[in-house]
Amino acid sequence: MHNRTAPEVWWTHQQFALGRWTYNKLDDDHFKFLEKLPEQYVVDIAGCAPFRVVHGSPWDINKEVFPDKDPEALTRALAMIPEGILVFAHTHLPDVIYKDGKLALNPGSVSNNLNGDTRASYATLTWEGNNWQPLLHYIPYDHDEVINAFIETGFLEATRPLARAFLESILTGENTGLEFILYAFDVAKKAGFHHLEAVPDEIWLGAEASFPWRFDL
Repeated sequence: MHNRTAPEVWWTHQQFALGRWTYNKLDDDHFKFLEKLPEQYVVDIAGCAPFRVVHGSPWDINKEVFPDKDPEALTRALAMIPEGILVFAHTHLPDVIYKDGKLALNPGSVSNNLNGDTRASYATLTWEGNNWQPLLHYIPYDHDEVINAFIETGFLEATRPLARAFLESILTGENTGLEFILYAFDVAKKAGFHHLEAVPDEIWLGAEASFPWRFDL
């Protein structure tokens, strides 16, 4: 959006209101900082083995790697890096995996894990002897504060129903955001809309009333 290369629907449809809301809260200093960040980073500390950090995968920052559902993707990711450890994320699924003589570490999320665990998670790597020892940490936090923040900032009202889905996801540890998106597209398809780039606003907003929410937000 900052580079004006985003699809037109990102600017026009309520489905992408969440992205617009976030974009409008950022200023030039934020974007200058973000533009300086590398897509990958190798942590190389004297006396320790280097390890590589990516967001999604070594070949695409937005590519989700699911070791259980798509083990070949993890095999590819580990084969692409010369280091013995890959720290990856984007899936919000914390995990420690040893595969092909290497370590894959997903620290999960500090706000919204999708493994049914509503606590925040992060990971540490501790150098012990000749190896890095991984450890996942889980911390409970006040969900009421999160609900209040969604409401008091105007975020929930301005970007619902997707913000509502994400908030419910935080409260349940389930992927309600994806569930709602797929549901809204299914409603649109049943209404006669096909090959959509985005769900029409009237259907997107109307889907909130019929979606099986777990919480009244």
